[in-house]
Amino acid sequence: MKIHDTPVGPIRNPRVIEFTSGNEAKGFHVLMLSNTPVKVIDKNQYIVSDRQCALLKEKGIDYIVKSR
Repeated sequence: MKIHDTPVGPIRNPRVIEFTSGNEAKGFHVLMLSNTPVKVIDKNQYIVSDRQCALLKEKGIDYIVKSR
């Protein structure tokens, strides 16, 4: 069984985010259900797209943009 560790497609306008305290589980859940590629780079740090950031804001989940 092959393990997939890279997104299926490219991430548009990628940025590294980190969820604020208390938002880690809920934010991770939203990212996994977003139907768009996401890459986990460290504990509580993810490379995400504009669409995913908009979805997180819509759901009221706070995060910090670490870099673009």
